[in-house]
Amino acid sequence: LKRAHCPFLSSPCIRDILDTVDSGIMSTLDITVQCLSGEVILKTTMRSSHLVMQLRREVLDALGEGLGNRTLVWQRLRWRLTLGTYVLDEDESLEEAGFVDGAVVTALWLPPQQTAVGYSDGTVYVWVEGDAFCKRRLTGHSYGVAFVAYTADGTHIVTASCNGTVHLWNAISGDCITTLSLERRGLVPVTGSYSLSAAGSRLGAGYPDGVVELWDLGSAVCENTFHQKRPTFVVATSLSSSGTLIAVSCGASVDF
Repeated sequence: LKRAHCPFLSSPCIRDILDTVDSGIMSTLDITVQCLSGEVILKTTMRSSHLVMQLRREVLDALGEGLGNRTLVWQRLRWRLTLGTYVLDEDESLEEAGFVDGAVVTALWLPPQQTAVGYSDGTVYVWVEGDAFCKRRLTGHSYGVAFVAYTADGTHIVTASCNGTVHLWNAISGDCITTLSLERRGLVPVTGSYSLSAAGSRLGAGYPDGVVELWDLGSAVCENTFHQKRPTFVVATSLSSSGTLIAVSCGASVDF
C-alpha cells in the first residue's frame, strides 16, 4: 500500500532496498545438519541471506553443548559443510549456495594430518600436523620397521617389520587390532615389496623366490598366492584401490 501511494517509496532505488528487505524477511529456510553416518546434529531455521559461516557457528555451538570443555578441540579440527557434493564456502550466502527449504547439510570432519614413522628398533612414532611433540608411540615389533602405510580414510595404520610380522593398528586409539606372520619356507617378504589397498582391507607382499601373497587384513587369512613362471626376486608390488588387481615388479619387468 505504501509503495502504491507514496512517490518517494516508488523510486527505483527504494524499491530495490524494499525488495532486499522483503526477501530477507520472507525467505526462511528449514535446514538439517547431519553427520556422514546420518546422525542429526542440528535443526535450524535461517534466512536465505545469511552466510554459510553463520550456519557453521550454529553447528559448532550445538556440538559444544555436548562437548563441554572440549569445544576448543573441535574448533581446531578442520571440517567442512557440504550440500550434496558441493563443499560450501563460508563467505557465500545460503541463497548463493543453492539452499532450499528443507535442505539437508552434511558435516565432514577432517582431523589434522598425521604422519607415522617406523624406526630400526621396531618402534613407530605418530606425529600430528602442527604439534611439536610425538602424539603416540606404537610398540610391538621386535625387528626394524620396513613398511608403514595409512588406510585412505586415515583410521588405521599398517606396519611390517623385517622379520615378516605385520600389525594393523587403530590410528585413533593406538591399539593393535590384527597381527600377521608372513613367512614361507624360511623366507620373509622383501622389504620394499609390501603394498596396501586404498580401503586398507588387503595387503600384498612379494618374496625373494618370486612368490606373491595377497592377505585379507580383516580375517588375517592369505586369500591368494601367485607363482611366477620364472622364479624371480620380487622388487615391489602395487595394489589397485579396490584390492582386486596387483602389479608385481621383478626388476626389468612388471606383471599384472
